[in-house]
Amino acid sequence: MINPKKWKAPWEDVEVHRARDALLKAEAANRRYHTAATCKTVDEASHALAQQYTDNQRKCIEEQLNNINCVDESLKPTEIWKVINNLSGRKRQSAAKVKAENRKDQISGWRKHFEKLLNNDTNQIDSFVAKQVVQMAYPQISFEIQLY
Repeated sequence: MINPKKWKAPWEDVEVHRARDALLKAEAANRRYHTAATCKTVDEASHALAQQYTDNQRKCIEEQLNNINCVDESLKPTEIWKVINNLSGRKRQSAAKVKAENRKDQISGWRKHFEKLLNNDTNQIDSFVAKQVVQMAYPQISFEIQLY
């Protein structure tokens, strides 16, 4: 049984789960009665699962590539990222990380966040270090003036 909260590869389907269940049963039988026949059954079930998984992967990736090829040129970057996110299992992140009861509180939270971020006074050590870095880098920078 698949955990619904866990990311599931798009190529995992009913056939993969059947092959995985067959492998688990063969391994359990092999643990109970370790014979040459049960070892062979485990090997066959393992190869069948690997083959099913590979076939499904290939089919899924080919479908995704066909989707990219069918999309208009202006939308290709968007479609490519959709495919990458789908195949890698990445989820969209929510746009707002500021927790609020309503829109007004959310905007207020963002305002406070950026006020704190932008109105932060730099201390004297940071400005001293910045001046030293600029003084060291300035002679190494070549300036080119272009007249138009």
